[in-house]
Amino acid sequence: TLFLIDEDIRGDIAGLLRFCRAERIVTVFLPPAVLRFIFENDALAAAFPACVRHIVAAGEQLVITPRLKGHLERTESFIHNHYGPSETHVAVTWARGGRLLGDLPELPPIGKPIANTRVLILDNYQQLVPVGVTGEIYIGGDCVGRGYRNPETDDPLGEKFLFELMGERMRVFRTGDLGRWLPDGDIRFLGRRDRQVKIRGFRVELSEIEHILTSIKGVNEAVVMDRTRGKGRGDTYLCAYVVTEGAPDKAAMRDTLAERLPNYMVPDFFVAVDRIPLTANGKVDRGKLPDPDTELPERRTVLPQTPVQEKLARAWADVLEREQESLGIDDNFFELGGDSIKAVQIAARLNDAGKTVNVKDILSHQTISNLCVNVDFDSHI
Repeated sequence: TLFLIDEDIRGDIAGLLRFCRAERIVTVFLPPAVLRFIFENDALAAAFPACVRHIVAAGEQLVITPRLKGHLERTESFIHNHYGPSETHVAVTWARGGRLLGDLPELPPIGKPIANTRVLILDNYQQLVPVGVTGEIYIGGDCVGRGYRNPETDDPLGEKFLFELMGERMRVFRTGDLGRWLPDGDIRFLGRRDRQVKIRGFRVELSEIEHILTSIKGVNEAVVMDRTRGKGRGDTYLCAYVVTEGAPDKAAMRDTLAERLPNYMVPDFFVAVDRIPLTANGKVDRGKLPDPDTELPERRTVLPQTPVQEKLARAWADVLEREQESLGIDDNFFELGGDSIKAVQIAARLNDAGKTVNVKDILSHQTISNLCVNVDFDSHI
């Protein structure tokens, strides 16, 4: 029997689990965001029905968290990672369970194409890429729809549904998703092409930052977004939204990311939220995440008290485009909008003024007060 649940049950996770238990549901479809929410909540995880033997996840990238993996191992249930846009549903599929759970990867592949389906991974010139090289996923075969009902609004440039590719007549859908072939013929999903953003001239894959954040102990969920700073400044920065167990240790998160990623991929802001907002179909609703500027903690501003602190504050204020009167010696360089490029600019200004400051010192000590404690400015003047 196939059960189609109504909106009241879908909006109540605890009620959904009770429904599955009452109806002895064996196979359940849950978007990854909902699945993650269930197993990071102790009460919901404990209430997950024992009758469910197969969990199907689709809609966004599946992450096998330690708690989800523990549940699968205890119950010997199967996890099915399905992939397929609405225009082609479904193109590829992957499953793992029972004795095969031992090597369950944190980011499982999406598997191999199903029958009568063709998957191509192409570069920017719509040429095939080798195994292991990232490209865009194109889907052809019987699963592809005929096109949009309103192509002039849904696909005005005619770039999504293609009817000829690489000199061959075929109906193909261009997904906008990134992936690469693995040596065993599976496909690794790497996120949306439009989630690749440019930060200070570098291409950044936001899902890579999210993956590392959720691997940090105490971080249950993470979403990273690119935002544009207001007040006419126009520069793009990264903001991480995290759901944590207890008070978030933002310094530890920043340090962990700095150890594993280049500086331009470390978010400028870390905003703690109670939960990640979801759309009606269980995907992350990024439009409802708050502006990080409203989340900066209230604190008493400690103004510069020495000539060196005054000169440092003047350089910070000029480069970071802040009012010097509101800039305190304990304000964090990154929380004020600093990055490696701005650190170079500050160092250059101070060096021109006769004070030798290392860029690494600015990035490491992060506040004017810490700089003055750890750097011997007297020897530089």
